[in-house]
Amino acid sequence: MLMMNRIARGLSILCLAASLVSAAREAAADCVGDIQTLTLSTGETVGVCTPYRLPFEFCPTCPESFVKIVFDPRDPNTIYLPSSPNGLFKSVDGGLNWSAMIEGLSDTGVRALLIDPVAPSTLYLGLQSGTLFSSFDAGLSWIHPEPKFGQIMALAVDATSGPLASTLYVASDGGGIFEKHGDQPCVPMNDGLTNFRARTIAVNPLADTRDPRLYAGIADAGIWGYNAAITPPQWMPMNVGLDSLRVSSLIATRNTAGALLTDKGYE
Repeated sequence: MLMMNRIARGLSILCLAASLVSAAREAAADCVGDIQTLTLSTGETVGVCTPYRLPFEFCPTCPESFVKIVFDPRDPNTIYLPSSPNGLFKSVDGGLNWSAMIEGLSDTGVRALLIDPVAPSTLYLGLQSGTLFSSFDAGLSWIHPEPKFGQIMALAVDATSGPLASTLYVASDGGGIFEKHGDQPCVPMNDGLTNFRARTIAVNPLADTRDPRLYAGIADAGIWGYNAAITPPQWMPMNVGLDSLRVSSLIATRNTAGALLTDKGYE
C-alpha cells in the first residue's frame, strides 16, 4: 500500500500544473525522495517532491525532461524513466537506485517508451530522431531493425491482436501511423488522413465489439478514428464538438460509453 501511495503521488506530482500548487507544497513537506524547485509562469517558486531519487538533474520547467514514467506490469518496483536528452534509466527497487539502459542506442533523445503486455521483457523505444528501437531483455540491449520514421511522437499497443504477439502502433510527425505485428516489419496505415503529422495514438479497448479500433491525434486536424469495417479500411475525422483541432494526447477508456479523453495545447 505504501508503494502504491508513492506511485500515485509521484504520477500526480510529475504531471503538475499551476492549479495543483497546494498539492505540491503538501508533497514537498512530506517528501521521501528529492525536493526540486519549480518556477511557475506567475514567477512564484514552490518546492516539488519527486518521490524517486532521480539519476540526473531534474528540470521541472523543461517539458522535454520527462517523457513519462513506465512501470513493469509484473512488478511495481521495476520502473523505467525515459527522458530527453538523458536517455532511459531503470530502477528495480522502487526508484531508490537507477541504471542507464542505453546499450545499443544511437542517441538519447527519447520520445516514447512502451512495454509489451503480452511479453513484458519486450520494450519499444521511440527517439526524436525517428528511430524505433526494440529490446527483448528488459532494456539491457537495443536493436533497431526498422527504417527511420518522422519524429516518433507516441507508441501504443493492442494486446488482443493475437495469442503470441501484440500489435504495435507508431505515431510519427511526418510519416503518419505505422503498424507492426510481432516480428514483422512496420507498414504504413495512412489511408484517409489529410496529413501525416501524427501527434498521438490510442487503442480502443472495446475494438473487439465496435469501430474505430484506433484513435489518432493529427497536427491541426484533430482526432481521427481508424475504421476497419469499411473497404478499404481508412481513417475518418471525429471532430464534432471539439473547440480545438490541436490534440496532443488521447486516452481511450474501457466503459460502456467508450469514452475518449483528449488534451490540447502542443506547440
